[in-house]
Amino acid sequence: MGGLVLSGLIFGSIMFFTKTDKAEMKAEETEQIEEVDKSKDIGMKIREMHSDLNSITGWERHENFEKADAPAWEENESGFKLIDTTLIEAASLSKGNLKEDLERARILLRISIQNHDTTALVYVHRILHDLDIGQNRLQSRDVFNSAKAGAGDASAIPAYDDYIKQHSK
Repeated sequence: MGGLVLSGLIFGSIMFFTKTDKAEMKAEETEQIEEVDKSKDIGMKIREMHSDLNSITGWERHENFEKADAPAWEENESGFKLIDTTLIEAASLSKGNLKEDLERARILLRISIQNHDTTALVYVHRILHDLDIGQNRLQSRDVFNSAKAGAGDASAIPAYDDYIKQHSK
């Protein structure tokens, strides 16, 4: 009788640990899938870039970049590189108007960084602002009409395209 109880205990423990291991493996697989999905979430990427630009240039902070030799350019170099990389990733996952908007933002970001150009930096911020509102369905009264796939009517795009033609090297 003691052997049966001991066998039952051992067998029960093995079954419990096997089920626990399977549950843990399934949870890990789910986490990995969620991580992959997050990496492909364009709306999340846009929101993060917009948030970064709010921190760097929003609420009149763009004035810190007015002078070409302003310390803010160097202080924010790593932030600009991260935004550039994220724009590349998001554009590679996009199509149509959204892809065009992201590529336009990236070109303007490059102009901004290379020339220490505050106007181009503000344009990047406006594009990502409008994309954030449009792609993530946010409510906002402030719209810059800076993106085809974002909030507003995209009426600012011709001015941005002219700016790119005039300032590209």
